[in-house]
Amino acid sequence: MDKIKGMKSKISPYSDENLLVITSNCQTHGIASSLKMMLPNSASIPIWALSGLEYIVEEINSKVKRGFIWVTSLNTEQQDAVIRRLNFKPTNILQIPEIFFDAFHPDMTYVQLKNGEILNSNQYSSLMMEQQKVKEYLSSKSDSQFAMNQLEMQKVREG
Repeated sequence: MDKIKGMKSKISPYSDENLLVITSNCQTHGIASSLKMMLPNSASIPIWALSGLEYIVEEINSKVKRGFIWVTSLNTEQQDAVIRRLNFKPTNILQIPEIFFDAFHPDMTYVQLKNGEILNSNQYSSLMMEQQKVKEYLSSKSDSQFAMNQLEMQKVREG
């Protein structure tokens, strides 16, 4: 077994315990990498949970051919909905909290108009999407120069 800071890993390379399926938000790959470092005999399948429950089911069913440990930030109701449709069930579920870290989204931006309103379409607000929203807004409003200045200032701040 591989040693981790003087301790032996308790995961056998031949058990279901060495297959980890990780479902979470944008932290999924970081969580998978961290677990791989702590459990070097493990294999991991990171699945981005924000793609939807159907996607999670399809990914697990296409990649998993035996029991596995499921590390997930999904709530219990979502977990149950996924498990009902899996070909192979998890041998254990480790619920983890959702972790939010804005640095994974350097393109996120919001445009504030002169009246204080935030121009937002209630979806992921990347700079590219915001540009389109500003163009649409400008075609219907007279405060166009202020909105364009706000967008340009945001571009400069993001480098």
